[in-house]
Amino acid sequence: MIAWLIGVVFFCWGVYCAYDLFTKKPATDLVIKILVTLLIFCTNFVGVLIYYYYLRNKLN
Repeated sequence: MIAWLIGVVFFCWGVYCAYDLFTKKPATDLVIKILVTLLIFCTNFVGVLIYYYYLRNKLN
């Protein structure tokens, strides 16, 4: 039950990160956006943490 709840929280956070990437980073190339989105959803919590704490500030 706890693992499912953590998974749902990180999935929602991943959706927010993808939304943030596609709406607030207009200068970033579309291919990079798609690759980062795949990273976020294929690695669930690791991808979300990498994007949110590192890549968010590095991308244009």
